[in-house]
Amino acid sequence: MKYFTFFFSVIVLIFLYSSPLTAREQSSEGQEEAPEALWDVKIGDKEVDLYLSGYWKIGIMGGLSVESGPKGIIFPAAFPGLTDFKFYQEPDLTISLWLMNRYYLETSFLEGFDKNTYAMGYRGMEGEPVQSVRIGNSDIYIDEYKGISVPAPQYNTPGISASFQSEISTHDILIRYDPTSEHKKVFLGEYEITEEVIEIGNYNRGQYFILPESDLDFIDVLIADKKGIFSGSDGKKYRKVRENEMFHSLSDGTISFFQASETDVLVYYEKSGNAVGETTVSGFITPLVNGEPDPDGASPEFSWTENDTWHTGTYEQSCSITINSRKYLKVYNPGKFGPFELCNLYSINTPLPPDLWRTEIFLADSSQIKASDYENY
Repeated sequence: MKYFTFFFSVIVLIFLYSSPLTAREQSSEGQEEAPEALWDVKIGDKEVDLYLSGYWKIGIMGGLSVESGPKGIIFPAAFPGLTDFKFYQEPDLTISLWLMNRYYLETSFLEGFDKNTYAMGYRGMEGEPVQSVRIGNSDIYIDEYKGISVPAPQYNTPGISASFQSEISTHDILIRYDPTSEHKKVFLGEYEITEEVIEIGNYNRGQYFILPESDLDFIDVLIADKKGIFSGSDGKKYRKVRENEMFHSLSDGTISFFQASETDVLVYYEKSGNAVGETTVSGFITPLVNGEPDPDGASPEFSWTENDTWHTGTYEQSCSITINSRKYLKVYNPGKFGPFELCNLYSINTPLPPDLWRTEIFLADSSQIKASDYENY
C-alpha cells in the first residue's frame, strides 16, 4: 500500500521602506523634486521633518497537507513541521525627527529589539562655533588626533560627544561609558613580569618517552594505525614510525615525537642481544603510594614476569603486544597513565625572553597555598 503526502506553504511578506535621510534636491530641469521626508510640516515658522530609512519585514509561515491512502483523502493531514502557522518579523528601521534641520531625535529598531539605538543632538552649520552635539547609545565617537588613538565604542555604548571650532582651532569632547575589565601588570625595575601557572599534571602527553634501559643496540617503534600492515595480538593494526615523525637516543633510551601521538605507541629494542622485558631491570619504575607516583619510594623491578604496580597483572599481561613473534612494549595508551612517559616536559603559552636569567621556575605546593596565592608564583 502506498501513501502520498502533498503539502504547500503560504508566506506573506510585508515590507515597509522609505528613502534615507537627505536634503531636498533640485532636478536638472530646475524643478523641485518630491521631498524625501515622510512628513514635512511647519510649526509656526519652524520646519519639522520626519524621515524613515530601512524596512520592517513581517511574515506568516505555515502549511497544510493532504494524504491519499487506503482510507481515501484525508485533509488536513498531519505532516512534521507543518502543524502550526508561525508569525515572524525582522525590523531594520531608523526613524529621524528633525527640527529646523539642526535639532534631531533618532531611534532604530533592529531584530530582537535588544540592539535598538537612540540618539538626540544638534548639527551646526559651516562656520558656526558649535558644530555638533550628540547624546545617545550609537555613533558616540570623535576623530583621532595625531598620537592619540580613540578606541571605537562597543555596540549600544551610551555617551555624549561634541565638536566646536573657532577661527584658529577645533575642539572635541567625548564622555562615554565603555565596559572594561581590570588588568594587572607587574614590573621589576624596567622589566615586566609575566606569570603563567601550569598544573603539575598538564605535562605533554603522548610525545616523550623513556625506556627501562639505556645503551641499546637498536629501537623499533610502531604506532596504531587502521591502515597499518602489522597485526598485533590485541587485534589492532600498526605501522612503523617514520624518521620525520620522531627521533630517539640509543645511549639514553629515550624517544621523542615531533607531534604528540593520538594512538598506542609500541617499542621493541634489544640490549646486548637481549630483547625488551627478558632481563630484570631495577631502579626504573616509579612506585605508587596511595595511587600516586612517589619518587622517594622503593622502586619495583621491571621484566615481563614482574607484577605491574601501575596496573593489574604482570607487565607481559598489561604492556606486551606480540607482532611477528616479537613482544613489543606498549609505552603509551591514550587515556591511561604509565611509567614510560616523561612527565617533566611542559608547553607554555608565554613567549620566553632570549636571556635565560630572565626566566625563573617555581614549584608550588597546592596543599599549602590557596588559589589566590598563585599570583606570587
